Amino acid sequence: MISHPQPEITLVSSDAGLAETIGDRLRGWGLTVRLIEDVQLLRPVRSALVDGGVVLLDIRRETVAPLQWLKEVRNCRPAPEVILVNHPDRLAASLEGMRAGAAAELTVPIDLGEMRRVLMAALVEVVARLKGDRGRSFRRFFNQTMAAITYAQAGEFETALDFLDNPGPEGNKPPPRSNR
Repeated sequence: MISHPQPEITLVSSDAGLAETIGDRLRGWGLTVRLIEDVQLLRPVRSALVDGGVVLLDIRRETVAPLQWLKEVRNCRPAPEVILVNHPDRLAASLEGMRAGAAAELTVPIDLGEMRRVLMAALVEVVARLKGDRGRSFRRFFNQTMAAITYAQAGEFETALDFLDNPGPEGNKPPPRSNR
């Protein structure tokens, strides 16, 4: 049996208080955590970080550099599962992050139960990828569908359709729509 290393959680946030609080909580749950204060420290994109793992990417203060990094990293194999940390009233940044390839989003103040559920789902996805499981998981399909619904609710119907047609980080294309 091949053993795989436990995926690491990387928290990217310029908010030291948030980083310390979340980092302590995640370590308390038995997870390995790396804290990074600036997304620019994740360069080059093809670093050890993108060999799988989960990234909590704080986009509350700055969106341009983190989302540019997200767009670049989504083409790496294996790409990390990226979870955005954002304010609930920043819908445009959330939509842009989902379009760039984020798997999920947590809003501040962060509900610990929701954070645990989202992180565990992301870790399951990463471990499946590290073990070589192929195909798009139901969770990935569900997340892509929910993101498309969010775009449609915001009136971005073409973006919603394009999102469903986008092969995504794993290169798995959803089934074609029959109403075309």
